[in-house]
Amino acid sequence: MLSKGCEAVQIHLRPLRSGDAPLMLEWMQDPSIACFFRFDAASMTEEKCRSFIASANADPDSRHYAIADEQDCYLGTISLKNIRDGRAEYAISTRKCAHGTGAAMQATREILRIAFDELGLDAVYLNVLTENLRANAFYRKAGFCFTHAEQDTLEIRGVKKDLNWYEATKADWSLLISKLPIYQAVPLVSCIILSYNSFNYLFDAIRSALIQSYPRIELLITDDASLSFEEYKPQLESFIKSMAKCNIERFLINHHEDNVGTVRNINSMLEIAKGDYYFPLSGDDAFFDNDVFKRIIQKFLDTNVDFMSCSRMRCDLDLNPIEIIPNERSLKQIRSLDTAEKQFRSFAVFGFHDIASGSAMYYSKKNLQRMGYMDESYRLWEDGPRLTAYVKAGQMIPTAFDIVSIRYRDGGISNVAPGSSPAKIILGNDHLHFIESVLIPNKKHLSLKARRKWMFWYYWDTSEKNRDRLYLLFKYPEKAFLILLKKLCKKSIR
Repeated sequence: MLSKGCEAVQIHLRPLRSGDAPLMLEWMQDPSIACFFRFDAASMTEEKCRSFIASANADPDSRHYAIADEQDCYLGTISLKNIRDGRAEYAISTRKCAHGTGAAMQATREILRIAFDELGLDAVYLNVLTENLRANAFYRKAGFCFTHAEQDTLEIRGVKKDLNWYEATKADWSLLISKLPIYQAVPLVSCIILSYNSFNYLFDAIRSALIQSYPRIELLITDDASLSFEEYKPQLESFIKSMAKCNIERFLINHHEDNVGTVRNINSMLEIAKGDYYFPLSGDDAFFDNDVFKRIIQKFLDTNVDFMSCSRMRCDLDLNPIEIIPNERSLKQIRSLDTAEKQFRSFAVFGFHDIASGSAMYYSKKNLQRMGYMDESYRLWEDGPRLTAYVKAGQMIPTAFDIVSIRYRDGGISNVAPGSSPAKIILGNDHLHFIESVLIPNKKHLSLKARRKWMFWYYWDTSEKNRDRLYLLFKYPEKAFLILLKKLCKKSIR
């Protein structure tokens, strides 16, 4: 990533030369750079630099390289030090003229390639002063993952300093870092947690984001007019600050004074998110484990799709596993929907078969630029209309069922239970809008049987009285037969 006003340079790594000493001394004695050094840079001379170059080239346990531009002019030094037991320590320093040009990112990609592909190392690590914010940010963008911090561990000019430790593993290199263009930073993930009267579970959701090993995350929490929000907000802020590591680049807690519904709630965060990818999470669910962000981003880079649907683990209220969704039965149905037209016909009558759920769908910035935000003509139903629009345009839903992305709390606030609750009525209105805007205009693509099925389940789910449901059983006898068969067989056939 290039700084504004800076021009990109093409670099290569070469051995250090004695003639590099004057330019090496330049960055050593630049006050804006030297203020973070652990050695006395002011005492350095060209002769001492030449002596360092000679000893560096003779060091059998390290690899030191000059970062050079297309004219072979020295821009800085990058090193793998203390190479032993499959590990090495990374170090880099560049002249100010190279800052913001992409030179350091290119050099880092190249030395990681040398470390993992040529030397066969398992990990490359580094430590950096906690106060050196610019360097910390660069290492995360380069793909190093924060591992731990040490307080008052180092004394520089009589002052004790804190250190942050980072590491890049061979797996990180092969599955993520090596797949990025040489200038491109590791993508920023915007994790958007949706809250609505779910404070007893919200801390689980937040914790599952904070423990992610992925190097670059922004955490956005948005509450949809929960009654007790102001009471819990200080606790949320304290909890995040106590748990957040360096990979949390920023966090924001948003609260809507008026209830705006799921669709507008998530859009309000998508509009301000800075990420390259967007990972929504319901406030009563939790990410599956601490590496799931890495796996999803790796899948995005492997497939080059702009959104995807993953599997989810259905759990009880204590997050004990029940089953993986989609299950084998659903997967069989999904495999039969092998064209976008078949998927559209199925989706148009609510036959999603767990092929995708908003609870486990992830988007890239490109997807939002291409399709826009969630459709705000709906209030609660954010996923179905978007999926249907996608397949109607002739594209099949990209899936990654090999990734279980979340623990989905069965019976949580994100589930709309049967009955006449306000949420059920609002969702019913969303479904009716779907019928009017999607099903009816495209009824030529649907059979009479399919249209009757959709209308029956809409009125059945939104009926408040038993006599209304009895009327529906007479009006739709084919569905009455199926309901009876369901009860006899004790399994869902819907």
